[in-house]
Amino acid sequence: EEHTFRLVHAHKVKIILASTTHGAYQEVDDHNNDNKDDGDDMKMYHLVHAGMGQTFIENEPVLTKMLDRSGLVAKSISTSEVFRLMWYKLATNCSINPMTALLQCENGHLSKYLPKQQQDEENNDGNDKDTTRSRNSSSDLKKKKTKQNNENDDKEDEHYRTLMKKVIEEISLVGIAETGYKTALQTDALQSFVHQVIQDTAQNKSSMLQDVLHQKKTEIDYLNGYVVKLGLKHNIDTPANQMLMEQIQQLTESYTKK
Repeated sequence: EEHTFRLVHAHKVKIILASTTHGAYQEVDDHNNDNKDDGDDMKMYHLVHAGMGQTFIENEPVLTKMLDRSGLVAKSISTSEVFRLMWYKLATNCSINPMTALLQCENGHLSKYLPKQQQDEENNDGNDKDTTRSRNSSSDLKKKKTKQNNENDDKEDEHYRTLMKKVIEEISLVGIAETGYKTALQTDALQSFVHQVIQDTAQNKSSMLQDVLHQKKTEIDYLNGYVVKLGLKHNIDTPANQMLMEQIQQLTESYTKK
């Protein structure tokens, strides 16, 4: 309470930069689902903490300690680290938010679009080679049928896998051009961060998905749209981010014009 008093009643107003990778969303109580007029009444909702992440605070050990004690797994970092982290968060939101909104899925569904672990698959194939030889005939017949049925799904998976990779690559290029952080904003580093958030918040519903489900305006112009603007500024093509931006804009127009 003493620390809270000092922060709130300080003589100078100070803006503290922060970022979190926790996943949470509001869920409408079942008995109020049909009552659209009271949508702003917070009593209609309950909060779902759908993914454990981390909270990063700019140079505020006291505030960080308070938030950490509350269970937000907080860490105090330097201003330069916060700015770097904001690009990581931008890459995360530009990947997860529009894709989950378009596919209308939880974050965890996107794990199928992460890069394939080919080395692990090859090791598993080698270990199982001898034990599966006798089942090749029946297995091949089953595979042929399954292949035909799943052909479209495979193409869709590859489309979104490539799209996610391209979105992150473009953010790496514009981020380096905008900040000069050549090492910190490499594609591999951004991808690793995004993939970890997807896994940590698998059961979460992104904010953009929630906006679409409630037929509200999304933040697409400030995410992928921002990347597109930076691309124009630095003469860098950003077709993947532009495509997602336009698709979300078209989606929101389909219900806002009604």
